[in-house]
Amino acid sequence: MARKHDWDRALQDAIKSISIQPSSTGYISKGIALCGKGYIRHARAAFDVAFMYTDQDPERTHFLLLIKVIALFDADQHEEADLLLKELAAGCPNADTSASHIVEAYLHVQLGIKALDGARHDEAADHFTAALSSSNLSSKSDIHEIYEDLVVIFGWDLKSLWLTAHQKRCLAFLSAGKVNEALESHKSMMDNIDETTKASCFDWSTEQCSAPFLTSGDAALAASDFDRAIDLYSAVINLTSPSYAVFANRSKAKLGKMLWEDALLDAQKVTELNPSSHVGYQLTHTALRGAQRYDEAIEAFTIMLSKLDDVPEAQIRDLRQQYVRPSEAEDAIRRAVWTELEYAPLRLINTSTGLLCDRAAQINAFKTSPEYNELISFPTEHSNLRTERIKGVVATYFRCVLLSHRWGETEALLHDIQDKVVYELNGLDGIVKLQSFCKIARDAGYRWAWMDTCCIDKNSNTELQESVNSMFIWYRYSALTIVYLCDVPPSSQPGALARSVWNERGWT
Repeated sequence: MARKHDWDRALQDAIKSISIQPSSTGYISKGIALCGKGYIRHARAAFDVAFMYTDQDPERTHFLLLIKVIALFDADQHEEADLLLKELAAGCPNADTSASHIVEAYLHVQLGIKALDGARHDEAADHFTAALSSSNLSSKSDIHEIYEDLVVIFGWDLKSLWLTAHQKRCLAFLSAGKVNEALESHKSMMDNIDETTKASCFDWSTEQCSAPFLTSGDAALAASDFDRAIDLYSAVINLTSPSYAVFANRSKAKLGKMLWEDALLDAQKVTELNPSSHVGYQLTHTALRGAQRYDEAIEAFTIMLSKLDDVPEAQIRDLRQQYVRPSEAEDAIRRAVWTELEYAPLRLINTSTGLLCDRAAQINAFKTSPEYNELISFPTEHSNLRTERIKGVVATYFRCVLLSHRWGETEALLHDIQDKVVYELNGLDGIVKLQSFCKIARDAGYRWAWMDTCCIDKNSNTELQESVNSMFIWYRYSALTIVYLCDVPPSSQPGALARSVWNERGWT
C-alpha cells in the first residue's frame, strides 16, 4: 500500500503485522507509512524500534538506515535525509557503499525533477549532474536486480535512472539556455547506450530537444540574434537528421554574421537535400556575392531563376516576377553610366592607376570593378531598375575632381602623360602640380581627376571646341574643385589670397 501512497491502509497493515509478530519489517512499514502521513516524530520512533530486530547485523542496519533516509526524503525532510545519508557514507566505511550511491543518485534525480518543474533550471541541472557523478550509476549497471528491495518497497524505476538523469539534465540545460552544455550531455548519453536504447533516444531527442531548439532558433533568427540562432540550428542538426529548411535557416543566420564561406556550405547542403528548390541557389548566390565571387554568384542566380520558372506552385512562381536576368540589369546600369558621363570631361586621369583614360577606358574600368560586379550580381527587382541604388553606385564611382589654377610656363600637356603613369613622371613644376593634384584627389576618395592642360587634345579642333563649350557644365557637375594657389604658401600673411594671381585667371 505504501507504493500506492495509500498511507492509512499501509499504516493499518503495519500495525496489524506488528500485533501478530513484531519484526523489523513491520516497524519499517509503520515508519514509512507515518512519514507518508506527515507524522515525522512517530515515524522516527518506529524506525528506532525496528533496529531492535536487526540482530546487530551491520548490513541489515545499514539498509534499514537507507530506508529511513528515503522515507524522510519522501516526507519532504530533505535536509535531515541528506545529513543522515552523508553520515552513513562516512561512518560505515566497511558497508556496501553502492546502495548509498544509488539512493543518493535517486534522491538527486527527484530533487532535480522538482527544481525543473519549478523552473529552477540551473538548480535542476546541478542535481542531475550530481546524480550522474555517482560512482555506481552507469548505463550498464544492473541496479534494478541488485537493489530489488528498493524497487519493491518504494516502487522505484531504477532501470531507467541513468537515462532519466541524462535526459532531464539535457532539458534543464536547454531551458536555461545553455545550448553547449545540453549538447555535451546529450552526446555523453548517446555514446554510452546500446543500439536498442539509442533508437528510442533518437525519438526522444526529436520530440523533447529538436523541437524546442528549432523554435528557439527561429525566434533568434527573427530577432537577428544570429550567434544564438546558429548554435540552436547546429544543435538540431547534431541531434537529428534535419530537413533542408534547418540548413537554410542556419545559412541565413551565417549570412547575417557575414560568414560567407560557412553560409555557402549550408546553402550547398540545401541544394543537395532539395535540388529542385530555388532556395539553395538563392542562398548560394547571396553567400557568393558576400565573398565577392561575382561570376559564380551570377551563375547561381541564373540557376535560381530557372528553378523559379519551373515550379508548379503559383505562389512561388510569382517570386520570379520580382527579379530580372543579369542581362536586363546590365542594360539599366549602362543607361545610368551614360547619363552620369553626359556631364563629365571626355578624358579623365584614373587616380588609382595614374593613367589617362578616354570614355571607353573609363567605362571598361567600371565594368571590371567590384562596384559593377556587385551591381550586376544583385537580384534587381523590376521596379528597382531605375532606382537610386543603381544611380547612386554609378554616380559615386564616376565622381570627378577638377583643378582650378593659373597656368604656368611648364604645364603638363597631353603628350606628356599619354600612355604613361602620372606618378612615375619626372619633370618640372607642371608635372609636380599634376602629381600633387592627383594624389590629393585619390587620398580624398575620388577615382577620377581632370586638369585642363593635359586632359584635352588640343590638336583636335572638334574635341577642343567641345571641351570649351562644355567646361562650365563640367565644373558645375564636378564632385569637387581643387584650387591651386602658386603664390599663396601656408606661411602667407593675411590678404595673400586676395592678391593671388589666381584671381586674374580665366573663369576656370
